[in-house]
Formats: sequence, C-alpha cells, structure tokens
Amino acid sequence: MNYLVVACFAFLGGVTRYGISLWLAPTHGFPVATLLVNLVGCFLLAFISHYVGEVSKLPSSVIVGMGTGFVGAMTTFSTFSNETLQMFLHHQYGLAFMYDGISLFGGLLISWTAIWLSRQLVERRRPA
Repeated sequence: MNYLVVACFAFLGGVTRYGISLWLAPTHGFPVATLLVNLVGCFLLAFISHYVGEVSKLPSSVIVGMGTGFVGAMTTFSTFSNETLQMFLHHQYGLAFMYDGISLFGGLLISWTAIWLSRQLVERRRPA
C-alpha cells in the first residue's frame, strides 16, 4: 500500500516541480525554480515530519507519501548539482557560490523555522 501512496504523491510532486520550472525561468543565469522548490521542500519535509506526523490522524502511509513521495519528487539534488556544475563550467563562480550558499544555509534556516513553528503549534494544541 505504501508504494501506491508514495507513487501517487510522487506524481503530484513531479508535476509541481515541472510547473514551477515552467513558471520561473532562470534569471540572469540563476536557477530560481530549483532554488524555490528545494527551499520549499526543506520547509515541507520538516513540517510534515515534526507537525503533521505528530498531530494528524492520517495513516502513516499518507505521511510517508507526503514526505517521501511529494517532497522527494518535487525537490531535486541532481538538478541543483548539475546547475552548480554548469555555472562553474561557464566561469560563473560567484553565482555558483551564491546559489550553493543560499541553498545550504537557506535550507537549514527554513528547516529550523519549520521545526520551530511545528513546536509552537503543538504547544498551542496542549490543554492548559
């Protein structure tokens, strides 16, 4: 059952990523779409893991589908790596380091924010 749920969510995540890549073309050689899906994915995975997975009554297969399927298919390390390599090959070193820095530190900050928000929401749900 988990395979089917993950596959369905993966379809939605892949279509979402494709749609975002059509909507946001690279700006001055900067891969805005990949950065956006990866940063949003960082938030979503942390939030799903730390809030949705903790407080929802959803079956575990749906939680796995949301995280592994949707977020896994929407985000892309391979495209990130390829785009960084392409920037290096075109001698766009500053752009490459900026992209990698925003991806890494932005992803960590956004994940931390999602965990913080999850904890706040869990605390609000607890009876006083």
